[in-house]
Amino acid sequence: FYNNWFVTKIAWWRDEPRVAAMIGAFDRSNLIFTRRSNDLIFQTAAVKLLMAKEQRTRYTDFSYQHHTVREDAVVYGGIESGWRDRDGKRLLEAYARKQVGLHRVNEKNWSTAALAVRRCAVQSDVGGEFHHTYYVAPPYDATHAHGLPPPNFVAPFCGRHHWQPLE
Repeated sequence: FYNNWFVTKIAWWRDEPRVAAMIGAFDRSNLIFTRRSNDLIFQTAAVKLLMAKEQRTRYTDFSYQHHTVREDAVVYGGIESGWRDRDGKRLLEAYARKQVGLHRVNEKNWSTAALAVRRCAVQSDVGGEFHHTYYVAPPYDATHAHGLPPPNFVAPFCGRHHWQPLE
């Protein structure tokens, strides 16, 4: 859960008692107004805490770009190719040539134009097969180029083993 796109059954949000209780607590907390805790944070928490993994599917078969750009640099997010996208790697190579990565650490901006196209195996369903995709994570490359620890929001959250089971 690192983007603004997902498919859901509305009945689960409306009819599951534990979800309804969580929605009420979130509304009463006013965190959405006082701490800018957006709906994605709440939705991710609800799904990961209250929905069985067997009920989840991660759509990995199409390419998806989701990033925030400030001052001509990508500060959050990146792009991931879908495993069915025949031109996925070329799409990501073009993205890597065009973008600049930026990450702010300790009140200092760290940037790089040398963005890597990385390979990752991702799982769509619990117990399902892993599919190879490619991704570009500009903020990760910006910190990596300067020997800094990576940010904690690198898509698709592959880790050092270059594979990611469904969470």
